[in-house]
Amino acid sequence: MRLDGSVLHYLLEGEFGDVACDKQARRASVGYPVIYEDGADMAGHTVLVSKGARPSKGPRLDGSVLVCANDKSATRAHEAGLSVIQVCGDVSFSGLCNFLQMAFMRFERLEARLRTCVDTHAGVQALIDACALDTGCPLALVDEHYRLIYESAHNGVQPDLLQDENIDLFMASHQYCDMRVSKNVFAVPGSGELLMKNVFSRKQLKGTLISRHAGDAVSARYVRFVLDWLCGYIEDLHAGMGSFGMGDAESDRIRAGLSRLLPGGTANQSEIQMLLLEGGHAPENRYVVLRIERSFTHEGAEELEYLLRRLEQAWLHAYCYVADDALFMLVDIGNAGPEGGESLQGVLTGIRDSLAKAGMSRPFSAMDRLDAARMQATAALAQGGLADPALWVYRFDDYALPWLLEHGKAGLPADYVAHPAVTALLQYDAAHETELLRTLSVFGRCRYNATKASDELYVARSTLLNRLERAVELTGLDLDDADERLYVALSLAMLD
Repeated sequence: MRLDGSVLHYLLEGEFGDVACDKQARRASVGYPVIYEDGADMAGHTVLVSKGARPSKGPRLDGSVLVCANDKSATRAHEAGLSVIQVCGDVSFSGLCNFLQMAFMRFERLEARLRTCVDTHAGVQALIDACALDTGCPLALVDEHYRLIYESAHNGVQPDLLQDENIDLFMASHQYCDMRVSKNVFAVPGSGELLMKNVFSRKQLKGTLISRHAGDAVSARYVRFVLDWLCGYIEDLHAGMGSFGMGDAESDRIRAGLSRLLPGGTANQSEIQMLLLEGGHAPENRYVVLRIERSFTHEGAEELEYLLRRLEQAWLHAYCYVADDALFMLVDIGNAGPEGGESLQGVLTGIRDSLAKAGMSRPFSAMDRLDAARMQATAALAQGGLADPALWVYRFDDYALPWLLEHGKAGLPADYVAHPAVTALLQYDAAHETELLRTLSVFGRCRYNATKASDELYVARSTLLNRLERAVELTGLDLDDADERLYVALSLAMLD
């Protein structure tokens, strides 16, 4: 962990009061504190100089900042041409040493928390809250259209950074148009205390991070460091997630909507769809439902809540909810294919690492399929657990046919368990006034004899083959696979 000399100045002044810092020291970037020792290599570190030490300039102190607790050691360090911060107040050498070690440890822990937030896609709110708590800086993030996204609370008080009228004047000025391409920290003219830092992703402006300093130069330099440091983590998070994520309030609204949408609930499909759109989900995105189970444990409410939060952190747009005393998760897989692609890898890894197993539904887009997906995930977990107990994730399409042969429809609507190609062709025919599903049905009934099927349909053989080719192109159906043929035949029979 490396801190600017300006950060050391701010921290020491806040703890000990009267501190003198030269310009050379403020510009330095230094590592963990060490105690000055003749002959030791202390290059690039924060070096604490005792009263009797006589530091001299050389390669072993290149890039270091010397922190001195008395006039004699500070004078000797200055005479040697070294970067010096002097604590002028009444302080013991051991007290100074302990304080600096604790300060560096605090920033190291914060650095680890911020990196964890990025790696787990926890969202920008988690980043801002952690940074504001440990650095003492009030923080706000607005998007490129200057709409407030997140604002931290410090000591339980909202900072109200956007209430300054100078911000509105600045945002409307030509000067701000020029600053939108700046990657430096810049001040809001007229405010005297507000600092801003632009956030970019793939060289495009995505938002602006805002903070306030105490009005003096030492505090301003410290806040500049915090903005620069935090902005790097926010940009890394945006690059990995494609957005800034969302806070707990938005997630809670979606989770509550999902619970109401279950059978017997009050929410309708348009409500949950609107909640998802407001939460940053694209209209064309696809979803899967997972049913998650840890059968060897007897988790209570607290353990279930822990598992729920842990799994939600594995992927940006994932929402856990409990229904019928079982844990389910709705996951946005974007535009990924039927297998979910790499977009599900974080969730599935989180399930494995939590010693859990999951059944996975087919992908769907409209929320009117949520109940069907929930039942598919339940069936996949039950059937997959019996057939392949060594696995930890079971996709419904891999177990739909054996489940259907064993259970039949079990009172479910036919389109809940039918082959996905059959339901897809049914919807396509209704939308385009075609007869692809009927053609497939007659082709199967004629034992896949193209000549007989074309005669029964009163179409040319080439027309029949063109229809079948179109059906395969739309659905990916493999008519050479015996199990696929059987599944399609059963599905058509159920629909009839």
